[in-house]
Amino acid sequence: MNRLRNLSLAVAQVPGVTALSSAAGGDLSSSYGVPANAPEVEGARQSILQACLKHKVVCWISPTSKGDLDKRLKEGWRMLRTTNGLAE
Repeated sequence: MNRLRNLSLAVAQVPGVTALSSAAGGDLSSSYGVPANAPEVEGARQSILQACLKHKVVCWISPTSKGDLDKRLKEGWRMLRTTNGLAE
C-alpha cells in the first residue's frame, strides 16, 4: 500500500484530472507480486476509490461479474467498463 499512500495528494495537486483508473486486477497483482484476488489488490482499489471520492474525480474500474458490477456501483465507482455479456 505504500505505493498509494500519496495518491490523494497527487490527485489534488494535478489540475485538470477528471478521471482515474484503478488498473486491471492483473496489473495491480503483478505490481504487488500477489494473486489478483489477494487482499492487497482490493486494498489498492479502495485507496484509489477513496482518493477519487475525496477530490470528486471519476473513478474507473472493470468489474468481472454482475455481482462485482453491483458492488462497485454501491461503493461509488462512476465509470465501469464491462466485457460483453456480464453473466451470473
